[in-house]
Amino acid sequence: MPNAAGLYYFAHEAENFSCPPVILIHGAGGTHLHWPPQVRRLHDQRIFAVDLPGHGRSECLDGCHDMDLQAEVVYAVLRKLKTGKCLMVGHSMGGYVSLAFAAKYPEMLTGFCLFHSHCFA
Repeated sequence: MPNAAGLYYFAHEAENFSCPPVILIHGAGGTHLHWPPQVRRLHDQRIFAVDLPGHGRSECLDGCHDMDLQAEVVYAVLRKLKTGKCLMVGHSMGGYVSLAFAAKYPEMLTGFCLFHSHCFA
């Protein structure tokens, strides 16, 4: 079972360094399996789909519902996997994690996509 920095992750084409990897961040209560297989296994695309802290096969950390902490843990995983710059895709709460990640580590991103990530003021 692949695990880095306490997070379980699914990897597809992990050794394909021809383009930046796509990092899939699921929503609250989700796991890496909430991404359709067609997305998790895009042809010739390096994909990493994580189980956020306290979700799926990942450990629950103190404060694991804090978006900044989740962004820090995702960063630790990407550093351990040596992904370099990546494209991050966040769904629902995963969008909040992606925004927190972008604010803290903009140098790690080639871009990001958020969907069904409602903003509350």
